[in-house]
Amino acid sequence: MTDYILNGFPDSYENPRKIPKADFIEDVEVLVSKKGSDVQEIVQQIYRELHQKHQNYQYFELRLHESREQLKTKIPEIKKTVESVKFLKKAFDGDEDSEPQDKIETHFKLDETIFAEAVIPKTDRVALWLGCDIMVEYSLAEALELLNKNYELAEQKLKEINEDLAYLKDQKTTTEVNMSRVHNFGIKKKNEKK
Repeated sequence: MTDYILNGFPDSYENPRKIPKADFIEDVEVLVSKKGSDVQEIVQQIYRELHQKHQNYQYFELRLHESREQLKTKIPEIKKTVESVKFLKKAFDGDEDSEPQDKIETHFKLDETIFAEAVIPKTDRVALWLGCDIMVEYSLAEALELLNKNYELAEQKLKEINEDLAYLKDQKTTTEVNMSRVHNFGIKKKNEKK
């Protein structure tokens, strides 16, 4: 996968999530003359269209920032859960460094500063909270497989969001330049008319 964030977006780039491209207006005068003879009305119409496009980009950007923040919270949680399941699997199955255990004595978090003692009896099952008031029991191996898959998907989604945000920034900048050029052209024509 090309790192467009570092290398920039080529003209041939098409956003996989279908974010529309903002084309640079090479010659404002030619664009206005193609649309009719009432220069001021056409300039205002083009400016309104560009402004609407800019607002759409801002809306997309806001939604992507929200999604990115959710993922930045979710990814560490998934990683912690993977480590916990690995710890249980290692403790109960044993490995070359340690014998299998019949129970684990530990502490679990009730609140930011409150912990309780717990004894976890030997098990080969774990319950994972999937959200929406749903908890499902898995074997330790199935849980690891699911969690690793979810971790990879979340990391991939985060990369896509960062790419989309960089692309949106480019499109917003192009639209802002277009708006400025159209506005300045309108003022120039108004001054010439006076």
